[in-house]
Amino acid sequence: MLIHLSGIDCAPDQHGKFNRWYDGTHIPMLPRFDEMRKVERFARLGNDAAYPHYLTLYHFDSADAFQRHQQSQAPAEGLEETRATWAGKGYYRQWRVQY
Repeated sequence: MLIHLSGIDCAPDQHGKFNRWYDGTHIPMLPRFDEMRKVERFARLGNDAAYPHYLTLYHFDSADAFQRHQQSQAPAEGLEETRATWAGKGYYRQWRVQY
C-alpha cells in the first residue's frame, strides 16, 4: 500500500469556489485507475496557517501502482485543468509526499 498526500491551500475568499471545483471537476477527472483504491479529503480544524487548509490522501495498491499512475496521461491532464482554472487565482499546493 502507498498513500500519496497532498497539502493544498486556497485564498480565504476562494474556499467555496475551490470546494465546488474540487468535488465537481477535479475528483471526477480522476480516472478509474484500478490500482487507486480511494481518495479522501480533509479540512484543517482551527486557524493554524502553518498547515495547509486541505489534506488529500490518494490510496494506491503499491509503490509500483503509484508509479504507473504518475507515468500515465492522467496526472498531466489534471495538472493542465488545474492550471487553467486556478493560475494566479488563489490555489496553492504546499506540498506532496508519499508513504
